[in-house]
Amino acid sequence: MIQGIAFDLDGTIVDLEHVHFGGFIHAAREFGIFLDFDELLAKIPGAIGGGDQKIAEGIACLCDGIEPARVKERKKYHYDRLLHDLTAIDPRPGFLKIFHELRGRGLKVAVGSSTTRQQGLRMMEKAQIADLFPPDCVVLAENVKNLKPAPDSYLETAHRMRISPNEQLVFEDSAVGIKAAVAAGSCGIGVPVFNLPWLLDQIRDAGAKKIFFQWDEIDVQRLLKEINNES
Repeated sequence: MIQGIAFDLDGTIVDLEHVHFGGFIHAAREFGIFLDFDELLAKIPGAIGGGDQKIAEGIACLCDGIEPARVKERKKYHYDRLLHDLTAIDPRPGFLKIFHELRGRGLKVAVGSSTTRQQGLRMMEKAQIADLFPPDCVVLAENVKNLKPAPDSYLETAHRMRISPNEQLVFEDSAVGIKAAVAAGSCGIGVPVFNLPWLLDQIRDAGAKKIFFQWDEIDVQRLLKEINNES
């Protein structure tokens, strides 16, 4: 029986994908590489859900003599600048309704994200969702040894919620995150930002039980009944 819910943060709860990718696009331009969003996805497999390191390595491969660490440094500069310019950050439409329905059923909640602590907490504060989660149930990059697709993040969220990983339902927007959830022994549900056929195939192949394009599509009672009946 599902006893707790773990949510990925960036992309799943808060859609800042355009800010992240914008940071990398601006950074790449500094090194003479001009990419738009579609080109970045085409030239760097796994960019969605792969994290900053994956994208930095991909851009570094396109730039002779540039280290991934330097790309990440410049991306962070542009990301912080773009984020600062945002007057507000809103959770994805429908998230708060589903969140409160889940909490209303007595389910525990946690965040499991590969985002750094500084960026993650800042994002949660700007989106006004920090108070929704117990502080000790917010698992960010610095809290685990291995980032997704390793299971560490979701093993840790289950541990902090004091439940077994197989009692945990995980919401993720990427195949990398779903792989982490499945590797931890949890059930993964996809809520991708981008409705791209190849991305949906990756999420299904990673082991997602269900895929929803919007939070509003989720019928909490039906979903929990299906998952619990399969357990």
